[in-house]
Amino acid sequence: MTVRFPRLQGRDLTGRRRWLPDAFTDGLNLVFVAFRRDQQTVIDSWAPWLSGPQVTNRLAFWEVPTLGRRMRAAAP
Repeated sequence: MTVRFPRLQGRDLTGRRRWLPDAFTDGLNLVFVAFRRDQQTVIDSWAPWLSGPQVTNRLAFWEVPTLGRRMRAAAP
């Protein structure tokens, strides 16, 4: 069974509109989606394991935070 990332539109940290999963690179992509602020600590704990060249040459990883309407003012 193939599971695909749902198609949705968002903004990157520079404010540019992006369509996901079109913005992901070709090949293997690992996507972290944080729905709550406290989940960022868990995502950050993976960074050392994913930053080595033995991983980055084979796998791209992405952080996709979700911001509610109340947090929109805090976004760039």
